[in-house]
Amino acid sequence: MKKNSRILSFVFLIFLTGAGIPLFAASPSRLVEEGNRLYREGKYNEAIRKYEKASVARPESPRIYFNKGNAYLAEGNLDKARKLLRQAAQKATNVKLEARAKYNLGNLAFQEAKKYQDKDPQKALSKLEESTRLYRETLDLDSSDEDAKYNLEVARILMKDILDKLKKQQEKQKARQKKANNLAKKLKELIAAQGEELKKTKELETRKAAGNKSPDKVTESTDKELKSLTERQGKTREKTGKLTKELRDLSRRQTPSKSNRPFAKIAGHTDKANLAQALAENELRKGKLPGARANQEEALQELNKALDLLKKPASPPPSPGGNKRKKEEEKKGKQKKGKQKGSQQTGKSKEKKEGLRKKQVQISNTLARDILEQEKKNRELRNLPQANSYQPVDKDW
Repeated sequence: MKKNSRILSFVFLIFLTGAGIPLFAASPSRLVEEGNRLYREGKYNEAIRKYEKASVARPESPRIYFNKGNAYLAEGNLDKARKLLRQAAQKATNVKLEARAKYNLGNLAFQEAKKYQDKDPQKALSKLEESTRLYRETLDLDSSDEDAKYNLEVARILMKDILDKLKKQQEKQKARQKKANNLAKKLKELIAAQGEELKKTKELETRKAAGNKSPDKVTESTDKELKSLTERQGKTREKTGKLTKELRDLSRRQTPSKSNRPFAKIAGHTDKANLAQALAENELRKGKLPGARANQEEALQELNKALDLLKKPASPPPSPGGNKRKKEEEKKGKQKKGKQKGSQQTGKSKEKKEGLRKKQVQISNTLARDILEQEKKNRELRNLPQANSYQPVDKDW
């Protein structure tokens, strides 16, 4: 039969005999009896005071240690309960009492394991190992203890459950790391390609400034290089666009509990790089090298920012039992700050979005116009003999 995670309690209260104590005095056995009554009524703090009074006459009594430990356990003070139950087990003069103390220590360790199960699985496993050891020690002392057998099985089942979850988490983490490594590889390739294109643009720009004794020859050669560079820049732009889409998809699939890397922020940088690459491509097509270079530099900068973000260590997932008060305070602080600076921030945000929209429209219109102009030139050239497949752009070198 499958066991659930319910642990059977075993909090027996032990009575003392009053031998050797004057009848007119509050005997330890009477005090323990009163403490047991208070315990059964749920008045654990009052019960503890009765046990403490009884311990004055019987300071080494393992039974008083045991009962007081159980009261602290019921009250939720696990540290004091552990200390007292250990003393009860050490001082026990019979096997039955020692077994009871060990059993309750096992239950205590199990309670702690349940507490750490979600927020610290490794610590929970450590506590479960402690509880299973104590249940086995209980059975070594009293093999007929059915409750100890039951609880031992429950603890083992919970251990297996936590280990299985940890294994799945590790597998998911490996998969996420593999994905991150693949994304980093793609980013590095884009950075290398964009760097080479920037380098080539600078070379062409330098040659334009320096001039040459054979301008016709240089113009023909440079024109071919410019065409090749424009095509390469276009391919890099396309690859950056694909990577941005991949990052956006990853961001949408993320849930708050699995927030490892800020894919949305990384995609923001690659998106800016993609926009700058489109502008650079457009400038290259028109032969405007300074403008192309400036946009290539911006694209390269944004790609490097994306890679830096991707390289940052993954943030741990938030634990289910987080500090709610802290979150509420942070939320109130943000709301207050938002009221003070809200209009200013909103204005800046609108300006930024509007500027980006205009920039994108400008690129789209410019590219469309250039394509139409190019097609018009091509039609004219088709009527001329020996027309080149690529029409040289206007330039001043």
